[in-house]
Amino acid sequence: GCGKSTLLALAGGMKQAHTGSVYWNGCDVRTLSQDTIRSQVGYMGQDIYIFSGTVYDNIALGDQTITREMVREACAAIGFDTFIAQLEHGYDTLLGENGRGLSGGQKRMIGIARIFVRDRKFIVCDEPLAGLDYLSEQMVHRALYKLLDGRTALMVSHREEIVHLADRVYFMEQGTLIQNR
Repeated sequence: GCGKSTLLALAGGMKQAHTGSVYWNGCDVRTLSQDTIRSQVGYMGQDIYIFSGTVYDNIALGDQTITREMVREACAAIGFDTFIAQLEHGYDTLLGENGRGLSGGQKRMIGIARIFVRDRKFIVCDEPLAGLDYLSEQMVHRALYKLLDGRTALMVSHREEIVHLADRVYFMEQGTLIQNR
């Protein structure tokens, strides 16, 4: 209720400010097309939507420029390939609607792979560790470490375990950002 989700939506270009302005590298985001914004921002919300289709399809999301090799490389880079190799049909394994049969951590790994394979330079994450068991949390944490390397990220979390991934930490109090002392 203090404005975290609104901040993420504004920073990620998914919402326009009613007052004030949001700038990326000196450019007012209102002057950018949605295609430009989507080509720069990788967004991972708390809930990762998984549609009925293969693992590959759920990562590529119909983008014809993303090859199977690119998906394999992205999954290997974040450590998700080991799990996929255990599936009966690997990347061709069918997933049920909304990821039926996948854990929360495995769904998040698909979300991370979606961003990684597209090489987005600005990452927005909303509570990436929320609701995960210890093993899933560790898997997602390692993947985030790889994903965020060399990228700019805005991450909202109630979990202190993720703080060491950040160069700067802020707290939000009643809609105001306060830098950690």
